[in-house]
Amino acid sequence: MGSLLVHQWKKVNRHSFLTYIVNGARLHLILGIDYTNSTFKGPEPLHHEDDDKNQYVLAIKEIVGMLQYFDYYNQIALYGFGAKLPPHFKSVGQCFALNGNYFQPLIVGGVDKIIKKYR
Repeated sequence: MGSLLVHQWKKVNRHSFLTYIVNGARLHLILGIDYTNSTFKGPEPLHHEDDDKNQYVLAIKEIVGMLQYFDYYNQIALYGFGAKLPPHFKSVGQCFALNGNYFQPLIVGGVDKIIKKYR
């Protein structure tokens, strides 16, 4: 049998998400939506026309629906990537604001407004 000799130990406190909230952390949510062609492949595309089958709409409802209450300013920055953008629809935008204002991409109004801008 062997032995174990400990020369030094240290207790590390790991704080939870709620610890940060209770202690006054100001959170700001940022959401990015993938519009690349990879999301349109397969038997059922992720960007389905029917909201009950659209994986992005379902994820937005579940995740943003829960986290929006922790956003300090009640404004969510909404970006997209991988889409051909107007007016010419020739080049792919790698980072664009879904409200059209890259420097103020904030959406106020919660999940319903986000889904409307996503569409």
